[in-house]
Amino acid sequence: MSMEIIQKQRAAMREQNLDALVIASPENIAYTADVVVPSQAIVRHRLVFCLVPCEGAPQIITVNIEESFVSSNSSIEQVVAYNEFTEDPVRVLADCLHAAGLGSGRIGIEYTALSIKSYETLRTALPQAALIPIDDLLQRLRLIKTPGELQKLRQIGKAAERAARAAFEQARAGMTEVELGQLITEAYLANGGDRLTMLVVGAGERSGFANAAPTRRPLRHGDIVRVDVIGTGGNYYSDVARTAVIGRATDEQLRAWSHLVEARKVALAALRPGASTRAMYQRYAEQMERWNLPPIKFLGHGLGLTLHEEPYIGPYTDIQLRPGMVMCIEPLCWYPEHWGVQLEDEVILTGDGYELITDQYDESELYVIPA
Repeated sequence: MSMEIIQKQRAAMREQNLDALVIASPENIAYTADVVVPSQAIVRHRLVFCLVPCEGAPQIITVNIEESFVSSNSSIEQVVAYNEFTEDPVRVLADCLHAAGLGSGRIGIEYTALSIKSYETLRTALPQAALIPIDDLLQRLRLIKTPGELQKLRQIGKAAERAARAAFEQARAGMTEVELGQLITEAYLANGGDRLTMLVVGAGERSGFANAAPTRRPLRHGDIVRVDVIGTGGNYYSDVARTAVIGRATDEQLRAWSHLVEARKVALAALRPGASTRAMYQRYAEQMERWNLPPIKFLGHGLGLTLHEEPYIGPYTDIQLRPGMVMCIEPLCWYPEHWGVQLEDEVILTGDGYELITDQYDESELYVIPA
């Protein structure tokens, strides 16, 4: 898939008069080279760089202990390895730029992925180069997904939806949150997920807590159970939240659920090219206020190589929607320490509306787990 991405990057380089891009964050390494280098995020000195020249072959620079893994999994063929004990990866990067004739060029740098020390080392090693920030540029490029990205997001989104439903179908009163989480994990992996990066399982009063990890609390009659299946497949994220009740919901809980279903319907109907994210949120907030339900200042977010990215649907930014964006729409209602309900779906913006990724089950009724 990387040639789709590199072609986009090179078109942007020509528009911005850049000679090369130096990409350094885990998510943008994955974007460019189709690989997540295992220890990059947990061993800070094991830096990874993708060097993408406007002309010529791209390279990926990685620690030698992971060279074979990167060579086997990266879509960039030229792998440059360094010894973490005897070589500075930033100087190795500078040597690669000099060898490519780019030592005095206009080099796009992912500033927010570099430490001050790394930046100063690169600045010293490339005294004739112009180092240009590209963080915003990369974010803009990632807003619109390529066909290859859309296919990965479809697959993992549907896997997450199936995992949540399969777990609900096997759940029973007396089971613990951890046991329910294990069912979700098994189903997620069985349906093609690579790993869960954050799993939310909250029952009863814990369903009203944001991002509650599963505990040994048992599921009890009358509990609301809220789950959020957050993980990756092919480096791309899923984020699908579902809600159920053990036995029988109260009238108040059923009312909140029916309003969330209605809010979801209205939000989906508003998804079209040119729509304003702020206007979408304002309509949602006004609805929740009319229903006397407590909203958070958030209706949705972009999804891709990271869990939350632009475009956000909220009061703080305003972005016009465009075809090829992938988003989560997640109306929710939380009463902390009492209960909370959430319905989160994944969508792709199309030329005349949207494609619902998470469309395999009818969520109009609150799912009932036998007591």
